[in-house]
Amino acid sequence: DYAGNHNRVTDDFASKSGTSMAAPYVAGASVLLREAMQFVGMTNITQATIYNHMRATADTIWDAATATNYKRLNLGNAIDALIPDDEYGSSIVDAFNLGTLNGSQQRTGMFNTLSDKDYFRFTASASGTVSFTATLSHGQSCSWLASGLSGWASGPGNQTYNLNVVAGQTYTLGLEASGLSYFTLDIVADSNTPAFTDW
Repeated sequence: DYAGNHNRVTDDFASKSGTSMAAPYVAGASVLLREAMQFVGMTNITQATIYNHMRATADTIWDAATATNYKRLNLGNAIDALIPDDEYGSSIVDAFNLGTLNGSQQRTGMFNTLSDKDYFRFTASASGTVSFTATLSHGQSCSWLASGLSGWASGPGNQTYNLNVVAGQTYTLGLEASGLSYFTLDIVADSNTPAFTDW
């Protein structure tokens, strides 16, 4: 409203240009890039490291008035170039196949975007319970995407999901985090079959 008629309606816009306008955007972008670099384990991050990465991932813009190419910051490209691709399926259809579960196994990965969800498919080798325990980095909590499954979540931030399974049946379970984080997923299959002693 300050740019126009001061009628207390935020419908007035103005266009500004120059380094005083660009500086806060570049400064904010550099902070986000430093955080992304630290998140993926980079060390010895300097101003030059950030600047060079900004230029390497920037858009090239042709200015007809000066007949010169210029670089324009593209923060999405810059961050995407740092964060690894998702290693597990992000929907029920493309769920990562764990195979036939028997005993225990462990998977590691990361939630590389705020909307990332990881889905896992498996076949139960025996009737019983399969427990999925997620440990997330950076103080994040998780949510289980277990629509229509017979199970229950427990622990702080629902870190463990216990699923009742029937031998030979295939199940799909999803996981999402409250923010960018690495995760370790411990999976344990316990059979309900009683121990048999041959006398």
